[in-house]
Amino acid sequence: MGLKSQSHRLVIPLVDDCIALFLGSRSEHKRMLAEEPGTYFLTKGWVEAQEGALVEYGRIRDRYGEERALRVARAMFGNYTRVALINTGNYKIDDYREFGMAMADFLELGFDELPGSNRMLLKMLAGNWDEEFLVVPAGTPVALDPFT
Repeated sequence: MGLKSQSHRLVIPLVDDCIALFLGSRSEHKRMLAEEPGTYFLTKGWVEAQEGALVEYGRIRDRYGEERALRVARAMFGNYTRVALINTGNYKIDDYREFGMAMADFLELGFDELPGSNRMLLKMLAGNWDEEFLVVPAGTPVALDPFT
C-alpha cells in the first residue's frame, strides 16, 4: 500500500501470496487451501531459502538438545497437515522433492507433489493484463482495496 513509481507503470498480480503465481491463479490457490487448509507449500526458491531455517534448528538443537529442538520445530508446524511441493516444470524437481519428503517425514506430515503453472507469469510478461492484474499508472500510489 502506497508503493508508487514516478516514471513507470506498475503491473501487480492480484494475488494474496506468491504461491498463487506458481499454482496459476488466485482461485486455484484458494481451491487448494479449501481442499486442505493445513498445507505448507514449497517451491524451488522456498526450498533454497530453508537453509537458514535448518541453521536455526541446528542452533536450537545445540543449545537445548535434540528432543527439545524437535518439539519446538513440530510446534511451529503444528497447524500443518502436509508439505506440498509445487512442480512448475521449470527446474529439475528431484532434489527439491527429496527435501520436501524429508521435511514432511521430519515433521510427521503428509507429502504431495502438486502440478504448478506458468499461466499468470506468462500473461504478465505478454502484457495480457486483465482482471487478474492491477495496473497502476506512473506517479499513482498502490491502494490496498484491490487486494481485499
